Amino acid sequence: MGSIIVITNEKGGVGKTTTAGNLAAAYAMMGMRVLAVDMDPQRNLTDLMGISQESARTRSIADAILERKGIDSFISQTRTEGVDLVAATPKLREIERQFGASFEQDKLLKAPFDSPRLDEYEIVIVDTHGAQNCLLTSSLAVAHYYLIPLFPEPDAARGVFDVIEYAERVRNATNRTLTLLGLMVTGFDRRVSVHPRVTHSLRDYGQKWNIRVFSAVIPFSSRVKTAAEQQLLLAGLREDAPVTMAYQALAGEILPLLKGRRVGRVSPPKLDEIAISIETFEAMDEVI
Repeated sequence: MGSIIVITNEKGGVGKTTTAGNLAAAYAMMGMRVLAVDMDPQRNLTDLMGISQESARTRSIADAILERKGIDSFISQTRTEGVDLVAATPKLREIERQFGASFEQDKLLKAPFDSPRLDEYEIVIVDTHGAQNCLLTSSLAVAHYYLIPLFPEPDAARGVFDVIEYAERVRNATNRTLTLLGLMVTGFDRRVSVHPRVTHSLRDYGQKWNIRVFSAVIPFSSRVKTAAEQQLLLAGLREDAPVTMAYQALAGEILPLLKGRRVGRVSPPKLDEIAISIETFEAMDEVI
């Protein structure tokens, strides 16, 4: 089995789906086989990859969960060579209602991911809505790694704390080798004065927090919205655009870190250090 990466941040609009889709495309361009899994009831990744709601109606991740079957018969081909998808449908909301408070909420993906078909893929990327619910819990429970995209804004440290605190609860309860890959900055706009300051501070604090902050920064680009409207990944819109190349650079940074399920003790992020930093980051909003 390849490496399973969950993309998560409970804050919306930070580029989770854009990151999931375009990292998948970047690895496919490297010649790797990639499976994307859409665990968001809003099905944004499914739409981005051009899979219609009708074609996913009975071949979605929700169906695999409800039928307690491996993902083998629920995989769809996308328009991107080398990238397959297990689509989402609004039935995921039924999953939330049915299992949200049950003792099984961390085991929803156990049967779907217990499939020899996963061995065909070198990388599996799971897109999440980010809400702290059974869909995120079950995603983290089967993952090897998680990745946090964030905007370089003053509430960044608080958001990082909330995500990691939740992931640590899952790690301690069900998945002892769950590992944070790091933080990635998205939507960076040098014209916004706070963006360079926050990005610089994230790098400074990364060592204190025991968290990697990736060098590749995803710039703000109107092409992200255009690509989403046209249901295209960025490489399909323009392969040499700075935002496309930034995702390719990020994929290259992450790749050497992927070793499937880790063996041995995981060195967790320092939540107490992140908590101490929250006020420092939020004060940046007051600096002119």
